[in-house]
Amino acid sequence: MVQCLLRLISIIIVLFVLLIIIIRLANTCKQRSTLFLIYEQYFSARNPIFRWNLSGITVAGVTNVNGNASHLLNYPCYIAIDRSSTLYVTDRVNNRIQKFLKHQSIGKTVAGHADGTYGSSNYDLLNPAGLFVDSDENIYIGDSSNMRIQLWAKNALIGSTVAAGCGNLSMNSTCQLQSAYGLDYDPITEDIYVADRHAHQILRFQYNSSKGEIVAGGNGKGFKRNQLHNPYAVIFDRQTNSLLIANAGANNVVRWVVGAQEWHLVVGSRSGLTGKSSRLLQWPADIKVDSIGNLYVADRFNHRIQMFLVGQSQGITIAGITGESGSDSQHLNNPLSLAFDDQLNLYVADHENHRVQKFIRY
Repeated sequence: MVQCLLRLISIIIVLFVLLIIIIRLANTCKQRSTLFLIYEQYFSARNPIFRWNLSGITVAGVTNVNGNASHLLNYPCYIAIDRSSTLYVTDRVNNRIQKFLKHQSIGKTVAGHADGTYGSSNYDLLNPAGLFVDSDENIYIGDSSNMRIQLWAKNALIGSTVAAGCGNLSMNSTCQLQSAYGLDYDPITEDIYVADRHAHQILRFQYNSSKGEIVAGGNGKGFKRNQLHNPYAVIFDRQTNSLLIANAGANNVVRWVVGAQEWHLVVGSRSGLTGKSSRLLQWPADIKVDSIGNLYVADRFNHRIQMFLVGQSQGITIAGITGESGSDSQHLNNPLSLAFDDQLNLYVADHENHRVQKFIRY
């Protein structure tokens, strides 16, 4: 009887030890799996899908030459690429939108006036900033100093106002739209989202409505989680019903769920800290997200384009040299906007070099 009991106890102890070993092996496998995923994500940035030539090619404008000739730009601001790889450029100081066909260095004025004339009529633009081109090649323009959003239909000779603030140069605290910078457009609802920079808020203009709705910020300029600070760009994420915001003055990119009262940090500093490290930003001016969720940031005053892999807060520099402005093929000078064509080639509005650079994916 005693021997049977001892054997039973021995079996229980062995089973208990085996259970511990199994648990430890399972945890080890899980850790290895996690490490493998991290490894795979990290090195995916170095495979042909996520790797770009470090030397850019000038595809629009002439380096360090500004003017209003058809081949020149004058402080290019935002850019967009359509399905045929046609490049659209907000030529800010020339008060026009330039269109460059693929492999063409001569631009065509498709909104505003070719000679740079400005004004406030529907034929005119004044310091345009934000830009969005829909699938039908209609152009939505943040006509910032006219405090309005203009729609120029494909091949149109005149624009139409789809959202307006207070009118030309009449900024005050009651203006609904003070400074239209980055734009996004929801093709399902036809709503327009606007980064209203000087009002430190994001506005939504619903289809056929001239009245905007504050969907993020609107609580003054600041670093608190219910505030924005000079937002430059916005992306509407339909899948999560949220806004991804280049919160430039706070040196971060944040996500704000529509209907929520505050943002959540994506990358950059929570407190507005600026810096040159891989985790910090210095005035993020534009953002893009690829098909698998990697984030790209035009890190303006660090003169670089940063790529953040999904779920990562440490960036990888894919264009420009951190903290160094310049005008050769490997440098940028205050990059303000970025875009990708269907081959994932990278285009950058190199603002103070008066050019658009293309970095070929290989």
